[in-house]
Amino acid sequence: MTEQQHYEVVREYSDFELRRYPDHVVAETRVTGSFEGAGNASFRRLAGYIGGRNAASRKVAMTAPVVQEAEDEAAGRFVVGFVMPAELDRASAPDPSDPDVQLRSVPAQTAAALRFSGRGSATTSTPAACTPHSTRPASRPSVPRGSRASTRRGPRGSCVATRSSYR
Repeated sequence: MTEQQHYEVVREYSDFELRRYPDHVVAETRVTGSFEGAGNASFRRLAGYIGGRNAASRKVAMTAPVVQEAEDEAAGRFVVGFVMPAELDRASAPDPSDPDVQLRSVPAQTAAALRFSGRGSATTSTPAACTPHSTRPASRPSVPRGSRASTRRGPRGSCVATRSSYR
């Protein structure tokens, strides 16, 4: 069974929940293309890393979610990452051998998560689905201005807007 990233539900709302994620490490890569194509384009690189194409030739367990963020959506640039298993930190994760794969430590963060069923797409799980108050569709939760939205895809998808603190 695929390990799920741990989180604590801080508060539940009618259409989303506020979650607290602990410090974690992601193996990530940058790709250019459409939102839907970014996940596919990055998968081979990231799967290679966890499959043993790394400096230690060590396999790393697959975890969920897969995180996808727009670096420059207008230019079609995205960062896609696999969350590493909880027992790995930056020092214990094997170094990537592919120069297009990097490891990054992510500090603990609070996030608003919108659940959706099915596969993530540009309309269900991009930052546009978690837009600021004034432009959001009526069916989407309100996400504070200045928040960074990203997609976390797992068995059940969710649109996640991260920010250093929520009240």
